[in-house]
Amino acid sequence: VIKFYLNQMGCIQSGPTFVVDGRSYRIVENIGEGGFSQVDLCREEKSNRLCVAKRILCHSRADSERAVREAEYHRKLRHPNLLTCLGHSVGQPITSVAATVVAEVILVLPYHRRGTLSEELDLCRIAKSSIGLNRILSTISGLCSGLAAMHSADLAHRDLKTGNVLLDDSLRPILMDFGSVTDKLVWINSRQEAVRWQDFAAEHCSMTYRAPELYNVPCPGIISEKADIWSLGCVLYALCYNESPFDPVYSRGDSVALATCSGIKLPTSPEFDYPSELQQLILSMGNPDPDRRPSLAEIRTVLAPLLISAGLPTEEPEDDATEAAVVSQGDVRLTSVAHTQEA
Repeated sequence: VIKFYLNQMGCIQSGPTFVVDGRSYRIVENIGEGGFSQVDLCREEKSNRLCVAKRILCHSRADSERAVREAEYHRKLRHPNLLTCLGHSVGQPITSVAATVVAEVILVLPYHRRGTLSEELDLCRIAKSSIGLNRILSTISGLCSGLAAMHSADLAHRDLKTGNVLLDDSLRPILMDFGSVTDKLVWINSRQEAVRWQDFAAEHCSMTYRAPELYNVPCPGIISEKADIWSLGCVLYALCYNESPFDPVYSRGDSVALATCSGIKLPTSPEFDYPSELQQLILSMGNPDPDRRPSLAEIRTVLAPLLISAGLPTEEPEDDATEAAVVSQGDVRLTSVAHTQEA
């Protein structure tokens, strides 16, 4: 406990330092790791401000380019419900790593002490409690706003889940982790492309939030932003029932891919009761046919009277997707999975 408060005050000189955009940062402690990166709590030495460094280890030039694109997405998608990037750098790893690592891309991101939505829902599940209807409505409304900004820039997130939603001090949801972002519309014209995108989804899209068309990529066909709508439906379900609709399937060892073919189903014996409009919205967002899922505009139309009834705003502050998403159609873009997977 003493060490924690000394760290908060900047009294402990912890790990190594690094420089990004002329600012010096010192690593305080590691707070997370993934298959492609590690996340460290850091302190900017001049301001003493806490922040987060996402350190992406790159094994090829294509890896480096993908990581830099992730930083650009964060920097250029300006919206209160999308995580911004304070700076990034490309260089040699700042700690010892495997010899196959050719570069390290560091993204400096804001620190949000409340953590992720997933962590909060885990506590609710243990306590057999709910975050409450008002929080559910305000959270899903905020995520709709952030996602609308992304989609208006012709981009799709592709890995929307409760673990990729941060909470600020006012409990505003902030969508993070743009490492899976692709073009909003992806045309599949060959079996080779379909297999490539299926491999991409297996690597970058979390299984229990992944749309059925990403398990079995259509050929010929199209992958659209409706895959994000499916994931958003899984998030809405998790907000209501503290877990993804497909978490139990995964826990049993059954096929999640097969289960998604039947769409999202509501619990047969739910612990919590919600308005029928919200339940029907979950079912429509979890339709296995992408063309039959609602658009973000249609989702917000359903949410509006529920928000008004709860005394909540129907739009996020500064919510103008067209103006907030400053990425132009010709700017940062994942043009093909083939490019991203080259060695």
